[in-house]
Amino acid sequence: MADARISFGIRIPPCEAVREVARAARAAEAGGFSHVWTLDSPFLAGRLLDPYLTLGACAGTTTRVRLGVAVTNAVSRHPLATACAALTLDEIAEGRTILGIGSGDSAMRTVGLAAADAHGTHGDRRARLRETIGILRAILAGEAVQLGECRFQLEKPRRALPIYVAATGPRMLEMAGELADGVIIQVGIHRACVEWALDHIRRGAVRAGRDPAGIDIVCSTFAAVGDDRRLAIDRARPLTAWFYAVAPELVEISGVRVGQRQPARPVFPDISHAADHDEAMVEAKRYVADEAVEKLCLVGPPTECVARIRELATLGVNQVFLRHYLTYRIPWELIEVASREIIPAFQP
Repeated sequence: MADARISFGIRIPPCEAVREVARAARAAEAGGFSHVWTLDSPFLAGRLLDPYLTLGACAGTTTRVRLGVAVTNAVSRHPLATACAALTLDEIAEGRTILGIGSGDSAMRTVGLAAADAHGTHGDRRARLRETIGILRAILAGEAVQLGECRFQLEKPRRALPIYVAATGPRMLEMAGELADGVIIQVGIHRACVEWALDHIRRGAVRAGRDPAGIDIVCSTFAAVGDDRRLAIDRARPLTAWFYAVAPELVEISGVRVGQRQPARPVFPDISHAADHDEAMVEAKRYVADEAVEKLCLVGPPTECVARIRELATLGVNQVFLRHYLTYRIPWELIEVASREIIPAFQP
């Protein structure tokens, strides 16, 4: 029943020649993915390029997949510039664009601003995000908005782009339930963590008088799929370190105690987006438990990954968004194995 409803997204970073990213998007579409996402962290580790321009190239090589930025943010990009970029992409993609937005921790670090606080929430940045979503909706609807001393209004309304909010902490999840068309939950894939996140989304939706069932739920998961379980765990360990640093309560909800929360030695630019993944694996192994990796990430043989995804589908997840363990490489291997051994298990 639920198997037929779940869809699959893939993160393809703007990390190589744009034509190669576009070729990967075409391969993902051919393999059964419904969504291609990319990240908005310009020049992270001196490597990542512009997401909107890159997705514009992907629009030219695909016809079906939805294209989204996961995610832009309300600080490093002005809302007017964000709306302009998203509408331009949507014109190129002929209505296939999703506007993903969130706190943008990695983008913030790149430009020298503070990252998330100890609880995975973002203080006044959450209020700014709320305001930005309101501005974006008004702009896209053709309404007049006041931007500082200037009044702005589109000459004519454009298509109302769906806005998806990335959320981890409880207050961000509830705000997403209030405001978003879709929520990209970044809480791991352990059943208790996902149920916890969905409960907070429902609370926000109910408070706003919305039907929670109308909100598209995208479960973002770090992925290292392969028959060698030990290797898969080691590869995903630096990504699991993100939970230790930003959302240790989720690690503990999954049943793993958190002691150390940061690597003893700094990893550039951070351990979950490491430029040197081998270095990150060594540092993460000092404090990130195998059990946490297995509970929070999609790791191991494809057959086991299928079983984990089936469980997510029963919880009400609409899309599983796969994020390869390497930030600065096109995930050809993940596209191939998911297309061959995971996605077909969910096709009617």
